[in-house]
Amino acid sequence: MSDEEILNKLKESVLNFDEEAAKKAAKTAIGAGIDPLKAIKEGLYLGLKKIADQYEDTVFITDMIIASDVFYAGANILKSKIDPEKEILVGAEGDKIIMKKQKEVIEDIVDDKNIINRLKDCPGLK
Repeated sequence: MSDEEILNKLKESVLNFDEEAAKKAAKTAIGAGIDPLKAIKEGLYLGLKKIADQYEDTVFITDMIIASDVFYAGANILKSKIDPEKEILVGAEGDKIIMKKQKEVIEDIVDDKNIINRLKDCPGLK
């Protein structure tokens, strides 16, 4: 299976609200040697973003919560394989290059999803 197919399986697992598929695809990504951060950003995150983009049109808050659970099911497996101290290029501003440790990049991605986790704790929402 190609890297692109594996990344697509990660994305589709979120779109299909399938935690088991997310876990399986995450393990497949690790076995195939795909960078875990890439698998999160170009697989799981893209699925979650697509769900979020459809909010209020065809997706309800409950769908977003379930998709978030699927995202975390796969991301938790992938995060365990990330070297938190390895620095990576994340962008540039003017003549400056911005480097971050991988753990900071993961924290940035996860912080975007924390609103979903906070909503889960609201009375009346499960």
